Amino acid sequence: MKMCWNKKKYLLLMLGTIFLSACDKKEILQGQREDLFKTYGVNFVDQKGKNSVVDLGKSQIASSYTDIAGNKQHNAIHHKMNETPKLIWKQVFKNAVQIAPVIFKGKIYAIDAKGDLLCLSQLDGALLWKKSIAKQGGESIFSGGISADGDVLYITTNIGKVLAVDSVNQKVVWEKQLQLPLNSAPLFVDGKLIVTDVANTTFALDSKDGSLLWEKTNVSVQTLMLDVGSPAFVDKNHSVICAYSSGDFVSLNLNTGIENWFEILFPANIDETGSAIAHIAVSPVVSNGKALISMSESKMALVDVESGMKLWEQNLGTQNCPVIVGEWAFVLSNKGELVCLSMKNGALKWMADAKSAFKNENEKFSRGPFLVNGDIVAFDNVGNILYFNAKDGAFKKKIQINKSRIEILQSMIVDETIFVVAKDPQNMNRVNIYAIK
Repeated sequence: MKMCWNKKKYLLLMLGTIFLSACDKKEILQGQREDLFKTYGVNFVDQKGKNSVVDLGKSQIASSYTDIAGNKQHNAIHHKMNETPKLIWKQVFKNAVQIAPVIFKGKIYAIDAKGDLLCLSQLDGALLWKKSIAKQGGESIFSGGISADGDVLYITTNIGKVLAVDSVNQKVVWEKQLQLPLNSAPLFVDGKLIVTDVANTTFALDSKDGSLLWEKTNVSVQTLMLDVGSPAFVDKNHSVICAYSSGDFVSLNLNTGIENWFEILFPANIDETGSAIAHIAVSPVVSNGKALISMSESKMALVDVESGMKLWEQNLGTQNCPVIVGEWAFVLSNKGELVCLSMKNGALKWMADAKSAFKNENEKFSRGPFLVNGDIVAFDNVGNILYFNAKDGAFKKKIQINKSRIEILQSMIVDETIFVVAKDPQNMNRVNIYAIK
């Protein structure tokens, strides 16, 4: 049975969740770095796998970034860039920009914490215009996510509002109010906008006017989570794969919302009060008829996109979209390890040489990976870009973004330029956008 929610119940539930989570703070223990293979059960590949060649294909120049990871399958391309990129501009924002911007036709579109839609020049970061998408009366909102098609921006918010905004004339084309927060980016496919709320209900809206076409509620376990993955499009059977905080991944027919299959990757735990403890589900990554599905805790699996059959499972969790190239998947794990896995059986080919990249034990990976000029690129937690050989994980070089330590929130590559959204080291309430080319 579908559960009905209202804003008062939602606020009470969220306050209770915050209170309970605050009662379970654990002290971070000091100790030596643990081996990924021994501690988390990751398996080595066989000798043939160790000696096999990593074919990366040709690098390309991405002309836009309009969806998670740059496309509707969430699988980033092999980027072509200058071998020695340098900082070309930096823009400072007084209000935090926490979600990934979209970039197309020479402009960057982002949303700040006050609900202002910002348009920047891709060339130099100059502010071209801004428009408030908050309700009249000064209601402050975060955007759950933003995507684009043509000249239209599609925006979801944490107050349950969905908007379509014309990027040329800056006018709101339509808006739709849903009951619960939408904290992930929408997916535009074939005239439909697919969005998922924090209670694991997926909606299909008509992109022309926002009218509801269908909705599907995941009823296996009811959870409430502030962070859920964005749906991924599967062209092979014209479906979308949705990631839910219950630990389920569900394939839905794009036209009807009818379920094709579901896979429970990491069952939701039930606490002593009888409530389900939600997980952070990562946006699925689709490539060559397969989907790599991941939870932030310690699970990922490869499934067939048509049948949902699980092909393999691995004891690795991640909060970043993996990059799949041919027979290999590159993953930045939630344990701080950058690895290459075989798409055939999920076994490990290499783990990046982090010891050569980091100066001390406090430095670690924070964002990534990207595939650039045959290298795997990731960011550390002190604001450096790290390059590793994609064929064996050997450390190659490090490029400094900022002289002061910065916390990177988002990153994307467009037109041979790395764009980084990071907290201002002088004022953590502000955000900087860096362009490195």
